Amino acid sequence: MIQVWDAEVGKVISGPFTGHTGSVNSVAFSPDGERVASGSTDKTIHVWDVKTGKVTSRLSKGDMEAVCSVAFSPDSKRTVSGSTDQTIRVWDVETGQVVSQPLRGHTSLISSVAFSPDGKHIVTGSQDNQGMGCRHQLNLFVHGLGYGVNCEGSSRSFLLHVVASTKHALLWTG
Repeated sequence: MIQVWDAEVGKVISGPFTGHTGSVNSVAFSPDGERVASGSTDKTIHVWDVKTGKVTSRLSKGDMEAVCSVAFSPDSKRTVSGSTDQTIRVWDVETGQVVSQPLRGHTSLISSVAFSPDGKHIVTGSQDNQGMGCRHQLNLFVHGLGYGVNCEGSSRSFLLHVVASTKHALLWTG
């Protein structure tokens, strides 16, 4: 079940959104504030209209496993997902189609995903503890703080917060 809360008052302002048949592992607001994406153990991503609570897109691929993490691109037109099958997928929110082949490189589930502020890069976190480093030359600073990732800054340099026992992250160009 998904609910939208007023952070100042502490009350539910939208929801509950129901429709997943498994646990919801991740939720993300679109930057325009109009939609919420949710990733689930039922191997789907739902994109919800915040005002109506209705599903506007159901994203699924036959070979995809449970979805651990979702994030929107800065223009709200795409989502990225990370799954237990060690893949990263980029989706078109309007069509529900995968934009490219799955990105691979981790050896364990993808626990966190995020777009860079300019939407040209995707950063992922995993529990694989592989010394895989960066896939693209950028200034990348890693701070072990818990679960999740957050990109801040410009396209030339940004700060990555990686949480959990995760010690490594992969950066993909998109």
